[in-house]
Amino acid sequence: MTSNVAAFAGDLEALDAWLNQHVATGPVAVIAGKNGDMDTVGSAIALAAHHPSMLACGLHVGRAAQRYVAKHQAPFRRLKSEGTAWPKQLAAIVVVDAAAPEQTGLLLPDVPTCIIDHHATDGWALSNADLRIKWDVRSTTEVITRYLVTHSPSTLTVPVCEFLLAGLVTDTGRLRRFKDEVKEVNAGQECGMAFESYSDLKQGDVIECYEVEEIARSLDG
Repeated sequence: MTSNVAAFAGDLEALDAWLNQHVATGPVAVIAGKNGDMDTVGSAIALAAHHPSMLACGLHVGRAAQRYVAKHQAPFRRLKSEGTAWPKQLAAIVVVDAAAPEQTGLLLPDVPTCIIDHHATDGWALSNADLRIKWDVRSTTEVITRYLVTHSPSTLTVPVCEFLLAGLVTDTGRLRRFKDEVKEVNAGQECGMAFESYSDLKQGDVIECYEVEEIARSLDG
């Protein structure tokens, strides 16, 4: 996994060249991981905003991500696990935030593939035409943010920045009660928040919070 600044820059140059090569020949699908969380959906939508030939898509959109997609009317195409009709002119796919093909939940087309991910495991078998961007960071949105800041700053509109920030916060934010890290705090109790690798919060900064609801699968699916 890439973990130093010089290698980061090289990866971003390679990603920019790879994307420019393929958007010049046809549409490029930006596929989110099947969990549909804020990091994967935010990464897909933000990267797809880079070029009109790119479209974010995926199997599932989680509850928090749904709110942002609806708020900004963001283009995100929901796909089916079976029978997805990929465009005949599809030039390439970019898969974000998925450590292996099965984590997309889709039967992927046989076209040049770029993987952008931050997980330690890696189940992808790639060819010479493919590209792997795998960084030792806390969220995939960190990779997408650095790419857009470096190579496509005009893409960083307010909605795109909100998607990136939401993905970053939901993957790196931590709750603390006294000295312990906790997953939840009961209403009426005090707690603190810590953000991994971020310590420069200033007065006036805004922290957005998301309600995570777990719903058991029913017999009807």
